[in-house]
Parts: sequence; C-alpha cells; structure tokens
Amino acid sequence: MSEIDRDLLNRYLSGDVSPEESDRVEAWLAEDPDRWGELARLRDMAQDSALGGRAIEQAREEVWARLRGDLSGEVELGPIEGGQRSRPPAREFALSAPRRWISGGQLAAALFIAATAGAALAAWHRTQQAAPAPMRVATTAPGQRATFRLPDGTRVMMGVASTLRYPAESGRSAREVSVEGEAYFEVVHDERRPFVVRAGDLVAKDIGTAFTARAYPEDAGARVVVREGRVDVRPVRGGALATTVAPGQQANLALDGTVKLAAADTAAVFAWMTGRLVLKGVRLREALPDLARWFNLDFRLADSGLGDIPLTVSLASRPSPSTLSSLAAALGLEQTQHDRTVTLRAARPPR
Repeated sequence: MSEIDRDLLNRYLSGDVSPEESDRVEAWLAEDPDRWGELARLRDMAQDSALGGRAIEQAREEVWARLRGDLSGEVELGPIEGGQRSRPPAREFALSAPRRWISGGQLAAALFIAATAGAALAAWHRTQQAAPAPMRVATTAPGQRATFRLPDGTRVMMGVASTLRYPAESGRSAREVSVEGEAYFEVVHDERRPFVVRAGDLVAKDIGTAFTARAYPEDAGARVVVREGRVDVRPVRGGALATTVAPGQQANLALDGTVKLAAADTAAVFAWMTGRLVLKGVRLREALPDLARWFNLDFRLADSGLGDIPLTVSLASRPSPSTLSSLAAALGLEQTQHDRTVTLRAARPPR
C-alpha cells in the first residue's frame, strides 16, 4: 500500500493542488475502499454533532492515524464536564473554495473535512440507541456551484448558496433529499424506491424525470420546474392531493398553501446550469438576493423607491466593473463598489 504526504492531502482537501497531484491523491484513495469508508463512517456519526476547535484538532489527528493504519479499536472520549454529556446543536460544513464548479472528487474531499470533526464522538454514538439513517450535507457558497452523483446514481447540479441533505447510502427504502436553495436532479428511477425532494414547503416525487427544485429563504414560495418526465408535487401541510407537473411546467407554492401550475420559461429557469443568471421583468428589490448569491457581493439601494424598477438581464457568472456598470445603466442607475458592497443609486443628470 502506498503512502501519502499529509501536507499534500491537506492541500488536496482545500483544492490547492495541480492536476497531477490531484490524480496522485485520488489514486491513493482508490487503493483501499476502507479509506473513504472510514471517513464516511465517522462523518455519519458526527452528522448531528459539533466540536470546539481543540476537539476538532484531536479528531483530525485520530482520522490521520486511521488512514495510516496506526489506530485500532474504538475512539476514547475525554472527561465529561459536569458528569453528563449533552448533544450539541448540528454543525454543517460548507465548501469554501471560491470555485465556480466543483467536481465530485472535490465535493467528496469536503465531506472528508466534515468527517474529521466526528472522530472524537464515535464511541459516544455507538452507545446510543439506533438512530435514523445517516445523512450527509453538501453546501455551496455564494457564487459557487457543484455537480456530483448521489449514492443511487442520481446526478445533482447544485446552484449557488445552496444546501443539500441526502442519505449516506442508497438503502432499500424511499430515497429522500432536502434542498435549501436550488438544485437540479437527473433521477435514476426506481418504482420500488421513489425519489423524493423536499424544498421548503413543497414535496416533489419523481415519475422518471429531470427537474429543478428551488427554495431560497427570500423566495415567496418554493418552486419545482420539470425538464423531462413528470413529477408529483404536493404541499407539506394540508393533506392536499399531489399535482402532476409535466415538462415545461412549473409548480409554485401559493400564499394560500396550494400548488399552482404555470408554463415555465425554461430558458431562464435552467440558464444557471450553463453559467448565466437570467431575470425577466423581476422587480429590483426581489432580484437583489439573486444578484448577491450569483456574484458573491452585497447589493444595496441608495433609495428604497428604486426597488420597483423591473429588471430584465442575462449575466455571466464572473462579475467585472464593466458588468456592474452595464447592469446599472440598463436600469437607468449608477453603481459604486466598496470592497464587496455594490450600491445602486439614481443616475445624476448630465451637466
């Protein structure tokens, strides 16, 4: 079994490696399935746990020891303050590299980082009663997207500033994931195990399909848009019957809690997958969260009255001063940028 340099693996996890170094690390991981298996197991145990910095560092050391084959048996926990151990709140681990797209290998590496935080809690988890099926969390930052495959083979493309929770294993029962933000799914259909997506207060079940689900906190309601196949959509609350959504249609959760069908502007809805943000006739105040997530910038209005201006625009994923100036000019506005904050204000009349 070959060896791997710890510094190289640390740099691989942060994305700071050359293609040749990346190939070397991934070849090393592929030599022994137990390497990723150990990390995934520890990650699953720590899914609902959080550690302080000191404990995380200890956990990292234990994981490295496992990878070298130097650590056997169970992980021992340190003293328990106050004589009892309480369950801390869940911690989620984000992908922090400022890359526009993330490969499946890089996403797995980010999950590896999350796994290290769980090593010191492994023994505690083993003493507990049977827990629900372990889940994993994948997160993209503002301005960042990711593409990878779930354990069942379903292909996922995550939009900017989004979080996906999904089963650690495909399992034998229903496959269920949840999304906060936006994600596109090309589902591997299985009639015995339906694929279910929870997005805000909407639940979507595939009928052999490809679709996108969106539920950002700032949105008025969750949305599901179908590209291929069909999807059954229903609200989480109220016990309403499912509504079948066909290709080219979108299902929106209305203010009254019902599902409303409408024709979808698929060119605009799916544009983010090809690296463009397309907005058509969106009021500026409602567009600001999308612009902020897309460009990883903070947008502010110098005058709240500007928020009613309709915005129709197609933007690439990399901002530049000229891009921002063109955006402002299209609205009849001016923009100034200080650090990460872009302020839009009414254009001054020419002298």
